[in-house]
Amino acid sequence: MISLNAGALQTTAGMVARADPLGIRAGTMDCGARIVDCGADVPGSYEAGCRLVEACCGGCAAARIEIGEFGPYAIPVLHMTVSNPAIACLGAQLPLWRVTAAGEGADAGGPGRALARKPAALYQRLNHEESAEEALITLTADWPPDESEAGIIAEACRIDPANLTLMVAPAGSIAGTVHLAGLAAATALARIMNTGFEPLRIVHLALRVPVAPPGPDGESVRAAASLAGSACGTLHLIADGFEEALSGVVDERGTAGAGREGRFTAPIAEATISDLRDGSVRRFGSRDPTKILEHFGIRKRRGRTDRITDIR
Repeated sequence: MISLNAGALQTTAGMVARADPLGIRAGTMDCGARIVDCGADVPGSYEAGCRLVEACCGGCAAARIEIGEFGPYAIPVLHMTVSNPAIACLGAQLPLWRVTAAGEGADAGGPGRALARKPAALYQRLNHEESAEEALITLTADWPPDESEAGIIAEACRIDPANLTLMVAPAGSIAGTVHLAGLAAATALARIMNTGFEPLRIVHLALRVPVAPPGPDGESVRAAASLAGSACGTLHLIADGFEEALSGVVDERGTAGAGREGRFTAPIAEATISDLRDGSVRRFGSRDPTKILEHFGIRKRRGRTDRITDIR
């Protein structure tokens, strides 16, 4: 059985070893828990964001940033592949656990969530029983948890606080924007699962999605990241058998409104699905690259050169 936490902590060790080049910082709390700051009090980087995505998926993902051209603009684009996507994305990456960090609510993901079984019904459906003495939790938060909050997370994961690693990236940080872009993979699988299709039948996944500009308003960056996947995200799935329900991954119907829940139900713009059983390939949806400029707050001002303004 896959050990999500073992894979994640191996990736984390590599990040800590290259902390300075990645623009991150690692430290230890009095309770023994380790904090890996990817953007709260450090600059972070796109590479740090890619490694964060990989760790969050339990070591089952590979991520990189390339430049995409959208009209006259060069915008970073996340390219991501995931093996065992149902376990990695639904069982680890998707931040379905709400915790407290520095007195504020924070979305928690990462393979430590599988130890806490948040939510338990999901792991029953995935038929996954995580067993580990050490855990990684990723937090989309402006600041790390305090000692008490870290202890509560460790207790929920059924481990000693000294065996807990907390990786923190604010939504508007450089690494945080990459992390938010990568969530399009987990969101797509959640939509597929909600149609009734068995998520374990998704054998492999590849994703390409624009990365929103970083900025001080985390909620605006979250919204821009969600809209980026809906307007210009591309998903490739390899499935063990095709069903029409899979087309729902691009369907606007079934999408929640704005807010926290809406971020986890947004459709992907375009999907290609390869059927392992008969070799057929089907395509659904279409991308609209022009919308990216609007969603990212890029607009032309009369008499001035184009520039990126605050995300609206």
